[in-house]
Amino acid sequence: MARFDLYRSPLIVAAYRHLLLSPRRVLRLLGLAIVSLSFIGRSARQWGSTRQLLTLAALLVAACEAALFTRPLLLLAAAVAAAAALVLAVAVLPDDETGHRGGAEGFYGELCENTVEAAAALLQREAAEGPLPHFPYLEFDVQETADGELAVFHDSLLTRSFPTPRGSHNAAVAAQLEAATGIPFRLLTVQDLTLAQLQSLQLGGRAGLKAPSLQQFLDACEAAGAKRTLAIEVKQMLTDAARRRFIDVVGAYRERSAARLGRDASALRHRCHWLGWAGVISFPHLFAASFGEYGSPEWHRWAVDFKARGIPVRACHCLWLSLIG
Repeated sequence: MARFDLYRSPLIVAAYRHLLLSPRRVLRLLGLAIVSLSFIGRSARQWGSTRQLLTLAALLVAACEAALFTRPLLLLAAAVAAAAALVLAVAVLPDDETGHRGGAEGFYGELCENTVEAAAALLQREAAEGPLPHFPYLEFDVQETADGELAVFHDSLLTRSFPTPRGSHNAAVAAQLEAATGIPFRLLTVQDLTLAQLQSLQLGGRAGLKAPSLQQFLDACEAAGAKRTLAIEVKQMLTDAARRRFIDVVGAYRERSAARLGRDASALRHRCHWLGWAGVISFPHLFAASFGEYGSPEWHRWAVDFKARGIPVRACHCLWLSLIG
């Protein structure tokens, strides 16, 4: 089923099905450890060269030896040094609190996350008030639907975004979707639904509020006069057609933005230099699942296409790390 395509390997599929979904806490923890180690391994591969990987392995071994054999004081010093290095690495990153998930968080405030309405309201507010703090870019999430369309949506599962109280619009639609897919609503994912089916549900249970497509979201940003960088986070893409469309749509937006804002001094001053007018971000293991493991022929093919359109692809929380070499 589509919900397991993210993990790809039979080991991780089995861990997800038989451990992470187990009613027993010990088995769930074991499954989480296996999946986490797999993701860490995939992420580490994004660093590239064998020398770097060997260096990381040596540091890991040294850390384990320190934990087992050194005096507590030395272990404490190593822990402090590691924490300081992590803080310094994170300190150079921009604080994206204002523009995170399209300018809203959750589904119970005035605006809902990853919606056209939230993004437009934020961009219009900045146009009226001037540059806003903690706003290096407008970030939002994209993943592929069952019919190969690109939806702006954060979660894989639907339950957090679409409450289904008895007698509500969403409850009726959820019953229809369960009948159509044969999957309980609590287990349905974006990849199980077409874009039309996804948009038949009401975000936060609010009439008329739906998950936009990528093109709808970008069009709304342009209509609102966006002068900020867009950070487009890849969650999951499963088909070459969707990957190609994603690159074409993002590339076209970058070209239009360059023509529209290239002489705007204020926009140029606030543009995120790691991403330009619009860039792609992703957690390394999610990018690997969508565009190929680092160094693979599949990865090389898509990396060339991203570069040809001038689209930067950076690691979430580590924007200085390129995922396309």
